[in-house]
Amino acid sequence: MSTLDIPPSTSTVRIRAIDCRSDQVVDASAFIDPVLPGQATLNLPTMAFLVDHPAKRKRVLFDCGGRRDHQMYALGVRQKMDEILIGMKTERDIDEILLEAGIPLETVDSMIWSHWHFDHHGAPEKFPPSVEIVVGPRFKELFMPGFPVRPDAILADAYFEGREVREVSFDTSLVVGGFPAVDYFGDGSFYLLDSPGHAVGHMCALARTTPTTFVFLGGDICHSPGLYRPNTAYHVPAHCACSHIEVPDAPLFHLSSTANTVSLDVKAGQESIAKMLQFEASADVLVCIAHDLALVKMLPLLNDDPSRDINDWQVQGYKDKARWFWLSELPLSDGSPGPATLPFVDGKYWRGIKINSWAEPVPESKL
Repeated sequence: MSTLDIPPSTSTVRIRAIDCRSDQVVDASAFIDPVLPGQATLNLPTMAFLVDHPAKRKRVLFDCGGRRDHQMYALGVRQKMDEILIGMKTERDIDEILLEAGIPLETVDSMIWSHWHFDHHGAPEKFPPSVEIVVGPRFKELFMPGFPVRPDAILADAYFEGREVREVSFDTSLVVGGFPAVDYFGDGSFYLLDSPGHAVGHMCALARTTPTTFVFLGGDICHSPGLYRPNTAYHVPAHCACSHIEVPDAPLFHLSSTANTVSLDVKAGQESIAKMLQFEASADVLVCIAHDLALVKMLPLLNDDPSRDINDWQVQGYKDKARWFWLSELPLSDGSPGPATLPFVDGKYWRGIKINSWAEPVPESKL
């Protein structure tokens, strides 16, 4: 753990995993390179995490998923959705998931957005104004005020009205695992990490689950475990039938650098992933990126049992169980699509109703 430069502490937080019920089928070429034959799309669920600090009686959300009503997105955002999303269906907003789990919205102190993208900010206007929004560097400069106050804005001003928006500054001397860091609660239990590349102000987080174990919350530092697996710490298992994986000690994919890439800065993004690899290599750190299907399938979810958390992830062996699940999402070794590569959403949806385009107004017949 000393190689990661994580300051020692006995303070911990409780982490509960949330399936945001916002599933996407995306154009693989915007996310990964190379795109393997038979893998034109990627299936991406969306996860968020509820972080409780019992000693301080604080509760925060790390990311908030998507929202069912895409008409609250700016037109430019909806046009981008049409460009890279083959399909998406959001069955619940995160406020609904919390309420169904018996968690009052007023008990949430902060919504921490790993970044501002549509599938991470949720429906913040549905939370009480006492719930602040915590964002990364340059957010206020670029995104506030929102529309219609500023007609060309990307986000709605209703998200911010009447609530505090706190912008994190990483102008400190604290560095954790190579990332400029902020000690969020001031006791070593939860760090925010400056991780540029995917979007303006992108942040990851590191949660201490026991005095010596951690969960690395990666947000959209990347969208496939194949961008950090295999690696020098974890080799492809001998029984793997993926004969097209020729380099057993290096990740299969790199970030896409095509014209439609979802990376704001590919070089910075690869550097952030390289730093995350140090956490991945540690047996004491569980890496959780927001769109890893293995986590939805293998972690206990707040959706199913609000009493369950993932603090015992090491004892339960979740890291080992989830590590190679993504290989099942690859095409077969002969290049033909495998069953797990088939799109798990059959089109574009608005409030559960199938539509033709997110960029067009919802037909009156469906309102």
